[in-house]
Amino acid sequence: MEKQQRLAQLRALRGRRRIEAVEKNVREIIVTDEIMSQLKKEIMKMPCITPSAVALKFNLRLSVAKDILEEMERKGEIVLISKNRRLTIYRPAAAS
Repeated sequence: MEKQQRLAQLRALRGRRRIEAVEKNVREIIVTDEIMSQLKKEIMKMPCITPSAVALKFNLRLSVAKDILEEMERKGEIVLISKNRRLTIYRPAAAS
């Protein structure tokens, strides 16, 4: 009898559970010149640079961070260390 009572209580609780809304974090798409200069200063201080680290630190979308790092690599400001299909790792060019 106790088992049936517990099952009945669990069934009653199932309907009462509320799913809390997940708060979405809106990331920046447009990078102003002011943010770009600050971003370049901070990137040069980082020993290891990844798109996810840049995106989290500056509240950018991952695709925007990837584009910025690829542009900096083309300009020679950072150097590609390793790349695979999921992760790209850079280092500042001055630390060569």
